[in-house]
Amino acid sequence: MGTKHVRRAQVVEELEAVDLGDPRRDRRALVIASRLATQPEASLPLAMGGDAALEGLYRHLNSPEICLEELLRPHVERTVARVKEAGLAFAISDTTGCTFGGDVRREGLGPVDSEGDQGFRAHATLAVAADGSRRPLGLVAMGTRARVGEKARGHNEADRWSQGLTVAEAHFQPGQLIHVADRESDIFELLAEARERTWRFIFRSTYDRVLVPDAEGGVARLFAAVNSQAHRFRVEVPLSARPRGKRPSKQVASFPVRNGRLAELCFSSMTVKLKRPHHVLARHSKWVEVNVVRAWEPTPPPGEPPVEWLLYTSEAISTDEEVKAVVDGYRTRWVIEEYFKTLKTGCAFESRQLESAHGLFNLFAYALVVAYALLLMRTLSREKKDRPATDVFTASQLRCLHLLSRGKLERAPTVRKALLRTAALGGHIKNNGEPGWRTLSRGWQKLLAAEEILELDQAARNCDQS
Repeated sequence: MGTKHVRRAQVVEELEAVDLGDPRRDRRALVIASRLATQPEASLPLAMGGDAALEGLYRHLNSPEICLEELLRPHVERTVARVKEAGLAFAISDTTGCTFGGDVRREGLGPVDSEGDQGFRAHATLAVAADGSRRPLGLVAMGTRARVGEKARGHNEADRWSQGLTVAEAHFQPGQLIHVADRESDIFELLAEARERTWRFIFRSTYDRVLVPDAEGGVARLFAAVNSQAHRFRVEVPLSARPRGKRPSKQVASFPVRNGRLAELCFSSMTVKLKRPHHVLARHSKWVEVNVVRAWEPTPPPGEPPVEWLLYTSEAISTDEEVKAVVDGYRTRWVIEEYFKTLKTGCAFESRQLESAHGLFNLFAYALVVAYALLLMRTLSREKKDRPATDVFTASQLRCLHLLSRGKLERAPTVRKALLRTAALGGHIKNNGEPGWRTLSRGWQKLLAAEEILELDQAARNCDQS
């Protein structure tokens, strides 16, 4: 995987192979990407920097010749190359709703929640490094849909998940992806298809499914069967805080508010055969055999909800290390939550005031790539490796960082130290722990502005000398 990650050109590099059928559209796309990357939180008029550029943006986004899939294609291709270079990646799938307030009814959008806010849903598959770094590698699949209300779980729900996994798998040789998903993925049809197509997966269980009895009769229900298993070992696991924030009540019920803590978890594992539910079409197998890993917190702190994860997996569970690997794989799922947070807040996508679904979908493509670059930047800032800052920053950016840091940065800093100084420009205070994506984003904007001034000054000096 290349190391030129978080310079301003990162987003442009992700899209430089874009082909929109006209060189002028391609050039416009790269200009838009550059300006949105420079000021991801800014309003569109401010980010574009002038009336002419803003008008060009609106024409571009509303053009019937441009679509989200073509805008994203070069980023997906670069992601595929990064995954292939890594050899193995987690493919994390999840759905998020993008809602847009105000009284203006936008063409092509419908309500996406119980409050009736208009918007659309996006089903993303984000590739994440499986080497322990949890470094985001980029999108390998993205689907959007705008419709009225939510239909009951069933065939359409299974199709949505199946399509996302199928699109992701089509880019790779078998076994290069391990699909990771939360409780929404507990769909019998999806499990059956994953087994039939030999996809690798770690899905979280939701339902107390009926089991096919073993030769001795066995336990007939999933929860009773796994609860009867004694723990194999215990491990201390750091849990991140989960604030209430602006999450809807349904999401809070599924993922209760908690403080960050170090939790002692017990682990058990077994293999089960899940019986096909009556409502599932007979074209699927009568049963599906899966490995199951249970992780639970026997003694949570007073007032804190206990951790309880029940995971379906294709991965081996014979040894303690294999069981730990399954749980660690599932814990990478938080990366896509951070990705969505970066998309909505760091890129301020839900504040955009475009009037049609087509324009919003096209702008969404740009926001997806900018959010990837922001999330990658924060991930790199937390790495402990002593990689030189020149792997990430240009020479002019490092010069600006030295000037802005007023002697607080060593002459040959590591990537981590340089990014921490960048976060400090955005308001990060060292005693507050690791920087978040917002302080990094703001610091990065200041650094890019300084770099632009430096480049203009150098250009002026060159003119004076000529």
